[in-house]
Amino acid sequence: MRFSAIASLLLALVCTACFEKNREAKRQKAELECTTKTKIDGFNILFMGYFPEDASEINVRIKRGNTLVKQYSDTIPLVIDDSLRHSRWYRLNQEILLTDTVLLSIDNGETKKVYDFEYTVRPLFTMLSQNWACLFDRLTVDGSVEEGGAVIFEKEGWKILDREDFEIYYKQKR
Repeated sequence: MRFSAIASLLLALVCTACFEKNREAKRQKAELECTTKTKIDGFNILFMGYFPEDASEINVRIKRGNTLVKQYSDTIPLVIDDSLRHSRWYRLNQEILLTDTVLLSIDNGETKKVYDFEYTVRPLFTMLSQNWACLFDRLTVDGSVEEGGAVIFEKEGWKILDREDFEIYYKQKR
């Protein structure tokens, strides 16, 4: 009986050591991958509190140093993803170098300067596995570092709706 308990303890220690070694190797692999990244394939833009008449089009300018490499306008989707937050999403699908600067503007003249795109190593743990990944997760918007890799346009004075105000808000806006 005593041998069985000692053997079980030794087996648990060996397995734990192997898992730790494997986890560290996966993290180092993800860190190495992050050092080789030079560009992103785009990012998400969230519009909160804007009706289509407030923001229907987005203007995009991508600068590489002092050179303008791309400039275009696109329609912001009309689909509202969350009616309490009145949010709409737009995906900017462009190849952007980590050192590029992106200038975004909408109909009302609000402009955001986006730069310092960064990949970070993040844990991807589930109940059965432990892994690490190199993910585009950080950018700077108008001097403020943002996590999550998304830019947010939030209408001034806008707030999340209370359920009782929901109908009144949408009737006034239509």
